[in-house]
Amino acid sequence: MPRGIEKLTQLQVLKGFVIGSSMKTPCRISDLANLKKLKRFSVHIGSEAVIQEMKFESLKDLTAVKCLKISWGVSGEKYSDIQVTFPSSLEKLDLEGFPGTAIPEWLKPSRVPGSMRKLYINGGKLKSLDHGEICHKWHVEILRLRYLKQLQIEERKLHKLFPSLRYVERTKVLNRSFQEWRLEE
Repeated sequence: MPRGIEKLTQLQVLKGFVIGSSMKTPCRISDLANLKKLKRFSVHIGSEAVIQEMKFESLKDLTAVKCLKISWGVSGEKYSDIQVTFPSSLEKLDLEGFPGTAIPEWLKPSRVPGSMRKLYINGGKLKSLDHGEICHKWHVEILRLRYLKQLQIEERKLHKLFPSLRYVERTKVLNRSFQEWRLEE
């Protein structure tokens, strides 16, 4: 991303923000705090990414963001252990190529905004959606799980973790496709 992008204060959509080496990525997420009208944001963690502490915690300053996509071009477990704080207005979260095998702290129900209604997880190494929080449940209504070869989840467990589900799509989970279903009103 070029320096100076933070001056585009009317910008509403920013796709393709790449986090690479500090030499190749002169612009940081924290530089975007002035983009008060930004509604859609996608960030890609590149193969040369150097994740500095607090880098993703500044996402919370993007107060108008409703749709956030984070994609990983790396597979090391250390890249899943980033600290993320979501904008309070977040409605849709799309994770692509997540390198972790378990739900990270930042994705646990107690840490995501109650306004988040859509969760898409595409590809990656995730094995379980168990988050270990008995008292907290996701408020997600639309769930898409695709190309998660190692994810093991039973239908009952899915409903227990996501009690507000209205639509589920599971494609190539454990290399099987499941029938999608929708809750009829």
